[in-house]
Amino acid sequence: MPEEMMPADAVLSVGQMVHLYSAVPGEKSAARKGKIIELNTGFAAVAMDMTPEEYVTAPEEGAAFQCAVTGDNCVYRFATAFRSSAPLPDQLWYIQAPAEVERQQLRRFVRVPAPIPMRAKLMNTHGGFKNAVDTVMVDISGNGICFVSEKEALEN
Repeated sequence: MPEEMMPADAVLSVGQMVHLYSAVPGEKSAARKGKIIELNTGFAAVAMDMTPEEYVTAPEEGAAFQCAVTGDNCVYRFATAFRSSAPLPDQLWYIQAPAEVERQQLRRFVRVPAPIPMRAKLMNTHGGFKNAVDTVMVDISGNGICFVSEKEALEN
């Protein structure tokens, strides 16, 4: 799964849903969900989606969490630490804002750039093939190739 680091301010924004998982090794915990409502240098305020009973058992300051924010065909992941929480009735957690996030591709078959000259025979509407044309492959993946064509290619 290709991964790349990106600046957090290019990815994270107010209104995004975030999933927080305990980062304690060996500890399995359910994801805690929240929505980013404020994002500043150094911290983020997250409106937590939990019952008041769950909310009052806030983690200790400095508790480590792994976070996930969904993107277009990817997930952005980052580590954070719990800083504090607001008093009820507000259900806000303040967490350390990351400087960078890790982008992880979600597609089953990752596309690999492959700008290679090629010849292709395209199928016509009757199931036969047209004459071969010179073109350029753009990329390749486990389920096909992408190439440049002046005419629409029918899927087979």
